[in-house]
Amino acid sequence: MRFTINREDLIGPLSRVNTVVEKSPSIPLLSHVYLSSNGSEVSLIGSNIEIEIVGTISGVDAESGEILFPSRSVLEFCRRQPEKTTLLFETTENELTVQALGAEKREDDDPNQSLYKTSTYSPNDFPRAESVEWETQFSIDSNDLYNLIRRTAFSMGVKDVRFYLNAMLFEIDETSLRTVTTDGHRLSTSTHQASTGVEGKTRSIVSRKAVLALMQLLPELNSEVNVEISAKFIRVHNAEFMFTAKLLEGMFPDWSAAIPSNMTRSILIPRHQLLNRLNMVNILSDENRANIVSAELNIESNLLKIRGKTSHQQIDAAVEIEQEGDDLQCEMNCKYMLDVVETMSDIETIQVQFRDAESACMIKSPDSESTIYLIMLLQ
Repeated sequence: MRFTINREDLIGPLSRVNTVVEKSPSIPLLSHVYLSSNGSEVSLIGSNIEIEIVGTISGVDAESGEILFPSRSVLEFCRRQPEKTTLLFETTENELTVQALGAEKREDDDPNQSLYKTSTYSPNDFPRAESVEWETQFSIDSNDLYNLIRRTAFSMGVKDVRFYLNAMLFEIDETSLRTVTTDGHRLSTSTHQASTGVEGKTRSIVSRKAVLALMQLLPELNSEVNVEISAKFIRVHNAEFMFTAKLLEGMFPDWSAAIPSNMTRSILIPRHQLLNRLNMVNILSDENRANIVSAELNIESNLLKIRGKTSHQQIDAAVEIEQEGDDLQCEMNCKYMLDVVETMSDIETIQVQFRDAESACMIKSPDSESTIYLIMLLQ
C-alpha cells in the first residue's frame, strides 16, 4: 500500500483515534492503530477492547490495503514536521515507512527528508467492535451532548468497588436525554430536551473511561452527531469519526429517590463570589494529606460564613446572600461544593436549599431544575 497525505489532514483524525490507545497495554498490539484504505479514503482505528474510535479521511488517493502501526510514535513524528508537509506512507507485509517529502523548503533551502520506519503486527489480529442491531437511535448537536455530559461527569466514582458508580447513567425517553452520576457522597443530574423518538425509557451505564474519552472528542466537532444504543454498546458518530464503547452491566441506584423534598431553607449566592470564597478556603487542602477540607457553613442574617480548618490552620470567609427560612449551621466537603460551583460556569446566581444540618443540600439554578446537584452534609 502506498499513498501521500497532507500533514494537517492526518493529525486531527490520528489524534482522535489516539485518545483510547494505551501507552503500556497488556496486549502489545493495542498500542497500535489499524489503518485501512479502500482506494478513495483512509480509515484509522484505535481500540482498548472496551472503546473503539474510528477516524475517516476522505479524498485520499490510496491503494487498497491495511496495516497496523505504533500510534503515539507516528503521531509525534507527524506533529513535528513543518506545516503543509506532504507525508508518504509505504507498507510492505510487516513494515511501514513514513517519509516527510517537504512540500515547502525551509529558509536554508534544505528540503525536509525526515524518515520513520517501524515493524508492524498482522492487521488480522486487531480487535474490532462487533456488529450489533441498534435499538435506540437519535441525533443531537455535539456541543449540546458535550455540555450535558460535562455538567455531571465530575461526580462519577473513581475506584469504587461498586463498579456501576464509576460511570454515567444515560436515561432517554421520547423528549429528553438525561445524565446521572454519583459516587455515594454526591449526585449530579442534568437533562437536555431532545426529540429522540424513543418509546418508553431506556437506561444505559457508560464507564468512566468511555465518558472521559468522549469528552475529549466532542468539543472539536461542532456538528450534529448520531447516537445509537443497544443492550451492550453505545455509539456516537458523524461522517468523520465513530466512537463505540461497551456498556456496563448492573443496576444503577434509583437516583430519583435521593432527590429531597420539603426543603425549608434556601439561599441565593452570586456564583463568582462563592467561587472566590471556596477557592480561598480550599487553600488548606494542600496542607491536608487526605486532600479534604471540611467547610463549616454558618447561614445567618443574609450572610454565609465559611470556615475551613485543619489541625494547625484556619481560614474564614464570608459572602452576602439572600436568605429564606431559619438560620443554619452545617458542614460539608469543601472540594465537593467547589466542583459544583466551577461546573455551573454559565450561571450568575446559585440557589442552595437545605432541610436541616443532617440531610443532603441541593444546588441548582434558581430559574431551572434541569440540572440538580446533591451533596451529603458531614455529621
